[in-house]
Amino acid sequence: MPDGAANPPDVEALVSYISGYPFMSSSLWVPHCVVMCCALRQFLGDWRRFSRRHPLGCAMLALIYVFPGAIVSALLLAQPPLAFLMSWRLVAPAAVAWYLVFYAPFDFFYRLISERKRSHTER
Repeated sequence: MPDGAANPPDVEALVSYISGYPFMSSSLWVPHCVVMCCALRQFLGDWRRFSRRHPLGCAMLALIYVFPGAIVSALLLAQPPLAFLMSWRLVAPAAVAWYLVFYAPFDFFYRLISERKRSHTER
């Protein structure tokens, strides 16, 4: 091999050594949680009435929107379907995203997200 070229086993060892959570997972997970909570808000229609009258139901729907793959795969593997709730690293960003989308003062967060979405589609 020429000088400077990486051997495939070295690259494999490096990739397996580096933890992907702080960089890859959180940079994709947080936007996923925000987008899914925004999708739930659009799906509900009269979201303000529902979220104020049934906050726990709204939170449960948000969990179903954010974690559909975890729930289905747990059911197919005969495991507890809510086992993902044991991982605070997954649930905490989902809970914060749900709170910001549904309960932020003056709808600041949702307006910020929707304005950003409109500015990208107009280009």
